[in-house]
Amino acid sequence: MRFVYGPVTSWRLGRSLGVDIISTKGKTCSFDCVYCQLGRTVNKTAEWKVYVKTEEIEREINEIANAIADTTDVITFSGVGEPTLGANLGAVAEVIRRQCPKTPIAILTNSALMNDAGVREELEKMDIVVAKLDAPNQPTFERVNRPINEEIKLDAIIKGLMYFREGYKGRLCLQMMFVEENKESGAEMARIAAAIQPDEVQLNTP
Repeated sequence: MRFVYGPVTSWRLGRSLGVDIISTKGKTCSFDCVYCQLGRTVNKTAEWKVYVKTEEIEREINEIANAIADTTDVITFSGVGEPTLGANLGAVAEVIRRQCPKTPIAILTNSALMNDAGVREELEKMDIVVAKLDAPNQPTFERVNRPINEEIKLDAIIKGLMYFREGYKGRLCLQMMFVEENKESGAEMARIAAAIQPDEVQLNTP
């Protein structure tokens, strides 16, 4: 299979079946985070478009649909890029919901497009949203997450997370990675998290 992988064991989500709706050669992302396990971002973009056709992912899900309930705790949008860059994210989520109605759907996102109302609408189709937040201010954000252009602003991301929290009925988790560049920012990060009011905060180190 090209776009569906696993299940893999996730400390956050249990047995996670991955779905990669970006699936490019090399990482495709709007960030180039200093700690990313995938290495440097090869394809630097914030373009919202269809990278993999919905029917191609649907075909792979259909092939294993009968086994998913017995082997999988959650189906997770992740992979070699930022999944919210996929303009068919919601359409793929609907396909998965039809084929696997009892399995929760999650997404791991860098939060860069949280200020976009269309992306927030797509994310509302998920049962679990794990959203990255690694900095309390723009200078730290630029050192840790290294956004690909100057138009990506931390204040807009935080505001988008707050808007999303207001209407979202699923489980919102904030993922905070602490590295050398932001290790003294815990108190400020805690205040931002309290303002967003997620269901869970995940504290990580590389």
